[in-house]
Amino acid sequence: MRRPRGRPRGGRGAAGPPRRDALAADRDPPRGRRAPRAPALRSPPRRLLRVVVTGPESTGKTTLARILAGRFDTTWAPEAARGYLTCLGRPPSLPDIEAIARLQLESEEAAARDARGLLVCDTDLLATRVWSEHYFGVCPGWVAEEAARRPYDLHLLCRADVPWVDDGLRDSPGLGPRFEDAFRRALREAGRPFVELSGSWPEREDRAVAAILALGLPPLRQARPREG
Repeated sequence: MRRPRGRPRGGRGAAGPPRRDALAADRDPPRGRRAPRAPALRSPPRRLLRVVVTGPESTGKTTLARILAGRFDTTWAPEAARGYLTCLGRPPSLPDIEAIARLQLESEEAAARDARGLLVCDTDLLATRVWSEHYFGVCPGWVAEEAARRPYDLHLLCRADVPWVDDGLRDSPGLGPRFEDAFRRALREAGRPFVELSGSWPEREDRAVAAILALGLPPLRQARPREG
């Protein structure tokens, strides 16, 4: 059968090359309607880094936590036990450990809401566990479990090589080295990365700042002026 002459009515190539006005229609959006924009590329939100200042009593933990928060222009979570014990009016008991632990978690999460890339914590539940085991020989189960579960990027262990100062709540003069060993052992058992701080107050601050810088956060404020 002979193939019919003339241009075929259907199939590929039936319409021939596209016309110029057809190409323009495909390229330009219809009038009255904007062309869709490519989605803006946004950087993923940065994970909040959490650093804990820990160690025996009277080693400058609270002062250091406050200074570090200022250096990095962020918030810090105060130690809940101090305010709780000040208002308690009696010797603490084991149930008070649970109350202190809950308040510490609330303090940390409240400070985390306003933190800017870094949260500095003046103690954590791992320290609460150490103190509970010292005073009562045991720690409430959920406190120990939560202490092991919560993630932190770095612990700064303040060593007991500075003079002990009585503030009305501290009751363990001369036991600094013993508690230092207890904190060091607890950190190692929990697999927590930590840096030990010793020497003068300026030396401790410098080492703490350097350790935080190693996490990838630049300081936003200059160091406080020093005397001498």
